[in-house]
Amino acid sequence: MSGPSDFGGGITPSYATVVNAVFCRDRGHDCDFAVQTDNDDELVHHVQDHAERIHDVELSRADVEDLITEAEA
Repeated sequence: MSGPSDFGGGITPSYATVVNAVFCRDRGHDCDFAVQTDNDDELVHHVQDHAERIHDVELSRADVEDLITEAEA
C-alpha cells in the first residue's frame, strides 16, 4: 500500500517557487529594471526608489501593488 509521500516510480515532485515581480518594460517604459522577491515590503521599496530616481515619478504602496505580477523563481 502506498503512503501519502509515495509518488511511485521514484518520482520526486518539484514545486515552483512563486514570487512577486515588477518589470518596468511591461509598464510601457524603455527600461530594463526588474525586481522579483517574496518580500512585498522589499519589492515596494525598490520599485518606489527606482520610479523616483529614474523616472521622476512618486508611487504610493497601492500604486506599486497594482503593478505586481507573479513570476516563478
